Parts: sequence; structure tokens; C-alpha cells
Amino acid sequence: MEIVPLTGVAGAAFGQSRASVRAVRGEPDSAFRRAADAALTDMYADESYVFFEYDDADRLRAIEIASPGPVTVHGERLLGRPEDDVVRGLRVAGHEVVGTYPGL
Repeated sequence: MEIVPLTGVAGAAFGQSRASVRAVRGEPDSAFRRAADAALTDMYADESYVFFEYDDADRLRAIEIASPGPVTVHGERLLGRPEDDVVRGLRVAGHEVVGTYPGL
């Protein structure tokens, strides 16, 4: 799954309606509320576990991706690798990496 910085992931953009995300991704494997007053979250268990969280207007507001599936940004695999290797790969590809973590 490719992360599109500041946009979302392939097939799902922040601000997009639940109906339009489902039109692309299909019906979720599960839909649930993380808290009694929270908006509904859709969970897809395909190559990764992906959670799409929606606001009260049913617009995509957050995306959470969990292992074990392949997750990339700018083609660089993120999960299951040392952080320094990911940062080095992104920088070699010409992407700026900023942060406050030692070693960045």
C-alpha cells in the first residue's frame, strides 16, 4: 500500500466520503466505533490491516496502517526495517526527511 503524503493512501484521500472510499476499496471486513461517541471506523484486512476513521460528516479524517503488509512512501518500504535504512533510502531518492528524533 502506497502512502501519498498529505493526501492519504492509494484509493483513499483525506476528506473523501465513506461511500466513495467503499466504492474503490469495497465493503470493509469490519466497521466499529473506537469509543461510544466516536464516528465509525472501517477496517480492511487485506495485505495490511488498514483502519479508515471518519468524522461526524462521514469524511475520511485518519488512516492507520498496521503490519504485516507492505507499506511504502515514495516507493520506499517502511515496516519491518530499521528506521535509519528507511531514512537513508528516502534521502538517496532525493526526499527531504526532517524530525527531532536522534539520527534523523
